[in-house]
Amino acid sequence: EETGGERSEETIWTVLKEEADGPFRFTPSTHRLNEMPVEGVGSLPPTDSRLRPDRKALEEGDKQRAATEKHRLEEKQRSEKRERLWKGEEWMPRWFEEVEDSLDPGTTLWEYTGSYWDRDRSHDPQLDVFGT
Repeated sequence: EETGGERSEETIWTVLKEEADGPFRFTPSTHRLNEMPVEGVGSLPPTDSRLRPDRKALEEGDKQRAATEKHRLEEKQRSEKRERLWKGEEWMPRWFEEVEDSLDPGTTLWEYTGSYWDRDRSHDPQLDVFGT
């Protein structure tokens, strides 16, 4: 900004000097991104990764339980795939569709369909993605 022919400077943003800590060397800002406020849990979609039991175990430092939960989740996914193959069903993304990139013809992108919140979630077994 110039005032009376002279340039004045105003700092509008500075980088915080944060020390990484913990087993994953996360900064405090990174930890805050992963925090889940108790009052907001009910409004989170059941597919929110912050609800993953393996992730929660890692955050609590329980590597054995995290590995067990991760294995359980992967086995659930493998089982679902076997069932789809047995039924002859092709896997299709639920909430995204492949579209051509308008800025880079010949390249495709995955675009959100907007359908995640536009359905009855009260009786949707597909939303139990973590198998809890």
